[in-house]
Amino acid sequence: MSLTRARLPEKMGDYIRVIDFSAYSLDKENISEADMEALTKELMHSFTTSGFAYLKNTGISEEQVDAMYDVTDRFYALPAEIKEKYARANDKNRERQGWGCVERESLDKENISEADMEALTTELMHSFTTSGFAYLKNTGISEEQVDAMYDVTDRFYALPAEIKEKYARANDKNRERQGWGRVERESVGGLSGSDRPADLKEYFGIKIPLIEDESWPYEVPEFEETCLNFYAACKSLTFRVLELVARGQGIEVAGFLDMFKHMGTGPNGTSLRCTHYPPTPEVVKENQLRCAEHTDIGCVTLLFQDRPGLEVCTEGDNYVLAPPIPGTVVINIGDMLQWWTADKLVSTKHRVNIPATAEGRGQRRRSIAFFAKADCDVKLKCLDGSDKYKPMIARDYHAMKLQTTYD
Repeated sequence: MSLTRARLPEKMGDYIRVIDFSAYSLDKENISEADMEALTKELMHSFTTSGFAYLKNTGISEEQVDAMYDVTDRFYALPAEIKEKYARANDKNRERQGWGCVERESLDKENISEADMEALTTELMHSFTTSGFAYLKNTGISEEQVDAMYDVTDRFYALPAEIKEKYARANDKNRERQGWGRVERESVGGLSGSDRPADLKEYFGIKIPLIEDESWPYEVPEFEETCLNFYAACKSLTFRVLELVARGQGIEVAGFLDMFKHMGTGPNGTSLRCTHYPPTPEVVKENQLRCAEHTDIGCVTLLFQDRPGLEVCTEGDNYVLAPPIPGTVVINIGDMLQWWTADKLVSTKHRVNIPATAEGRGQRRRSIAFFAKADCDVKLKCLDGSDKYKPMIARDYHAMKLQTTYD
């Protein structure tokens, strides 16, 4: 495969002046007054008409330009996780060196108009007040980043069980913890009062920063770095979504975002979960699912998925498919946001069913979910001043929910 760089057609020279710069090229030390005057007039004519000009015979050779293309082509061909090491710092006050991924700049708030912000808010609120779910596209999180996550987690799941057990999630029902959960370790149906058997899935939950005896699996060298980079990208996208939610609900934006200020740095319940649904056994327990029906306990969830299986509950307790759409991320409301908005935004039940066909049952499924939650010391209360829900500290709320999840 070769790369072809587009060039402007020759007729553009009729509108943008071509200026011969040979009299003042980089290899010339001196220029006559007459040549300087002529060049000045030509350049000013271009700048006062189109604002553009073509300069030829400047002293910068095609070889120098091609050499730049060559080294940057080789950089862009590197895996995304390597390029991420050189990502431009998120500094809006000065120019910084570094890489920017495809569509990353589309998330820059400085580049969005008030009209676009209003339109996004309206669209998101329409989805959240109808189904509670939406697909987001052009978010700035690339397919390469998602694939890198699948790669490192696939390698972890392929390890022998005795090695994975070293990284097992602690049996802690009071707070989110990092670690691996074996198949049938978790029963999320308990969150919605279901008594289904435990789920047919294994997972690795990522909680940043680590606490106590938690650790990263050194058997997969790139695991930690890839997960940290992906967590950071999801956090950035989540904060943009939360801003839209605040605007849509008439909540003061800065105060709302402040309730998440410790995400990824301190006492906050947010987690990144990578889930692997192995091929379904021929015989399963009665009423068992890959992931039982439940609502998410956090504020909002970002979900990346590689195969169909996700089903969303609609009116009448009917379930509809929410299949993966390339280049998108699924987003949905969690219980915490329903609490804050006093049911103006409602958390919707969803599940991952067992495939109906033999072919589907023989295939694995993978997903990555970013569960955004408030800081642990935040008081959850109805932000409209109503008493729809009794105020509760986020830490206690989270512990209450986890009691029904783990065996």
